[in-house]
Amino acid sequence: MKLYRIIILILLVSGLSKCKVVNKVIVGKYIETAFGDTLQINNDQSYEYLEKLNNGTLGWTQGKWIIKNRKIYFQCDHQPLVGYRLKVRPDTLLQNFQIKLLLGDTDEPINIENVCLFKNNLHVDANNFKQSTNVVTIFTTNFDSIVIHTSNFTPLSLPNILNTNHGNIARIYPVERLYALDKVPFSINKNILKSRKTKAYQNIFLTFKKIDN
Repeated sequence: MKLYRIIILILLVSGLSKCKVVNKVIVGKYIETAFGDTLQINNDQSYEYLEKLNNGTLGWTQGKWIIKNRKIYFQCDHQPLVGYRLKVRPDTLLQNFQIKLLLGDTDEPINIENVCLFKNNLHVDANNFKQSTNVVTIFTTNFDSIVIHTSNFTPLSLPNILNTNHGNIARIYPVERLYALDKVPFSINKNILKSRKTKAYQNIFLTFKKIDN
C-alpha cells in the first residue's frame, strides 16, 4: 500500500510538472500577423483579446483557454455578436419554402443555432419547421414572423412576407469583423499560434506571433 501511494504521488508530481511546462510554452502576449489583434494568454487559464474592428476601434473580449488533444481551445465568457445588413432574394430553383443563410456575396454558410416561429406573440410548434446547418425549411404559412439565432450575428427577425412557393436566400453582410477566436482550435509551434480548419469553419485563418512571455 505504501509503494502504491508513492507511485501515485510521483505520477501527480509528474503531471503537474508537465502542465507547468505546457503553460510556459503557451502563456504570453501575441500579435495577429494579418490584422494586428492583441491576444494575452495568462497562466491561470484565462485570456484577453483586443480585436481591431473595421472602423478602427478595438473590441475587447475575455474568457478561458484549455488544451485538448494537443490543441488549444478558447472559450469566450459571452457570445460576441455583430450587426449586419440583410438582402433576401428568391431562389426559384427550389419549390419548397425555405430560407438559406449565406455570408455576404459568398457561398459560405452562416451556422444556425436556434429558430423560433411566432403567431400572435406565441411560439409556433417546432414541428412546423426544420433547421439544418444554414437552412430553415418551413411547412406552414400560419405564422407572423420568424427569428433566427446564429453564432455570430444579432438575431435575424423576418416578418411573414416572403413568397412561400419557393426558396429564399438571405445574404448577411457583417458591419464589423466576426469574432472567430473561439470558433476553431489552435496549435502552437516555435512561438506561432495558428488556427486549424474545421468542417464547420473552413475560412477562418488566424496566426498569432508571440512577442512576450
